[in-house]
Amino acid sequence: MSLLKTTRLTKQGNRFEIEIPPECVEKLGWRNGLVLEIDIQDSEAVIKKLQGFVGK
Repeated sequence: MSLLKTTRLTKQGNRFEIEIPPECVEKLGWRNGLVLEIDIQDSEAVIKKLQGFVGK
């Protein structure tokens, strides 16, 4: 089953952040510190989970 949500891109100083709704993170089984890959093609972006974590 697909889950389609609208999100927001915000600028924080010199970096940009994409807000991912909690229900999307929960459905994907993601958690804080995951390493993500962003693949940009034309006007689309695909975000994939890579192996490993970045700890804080």
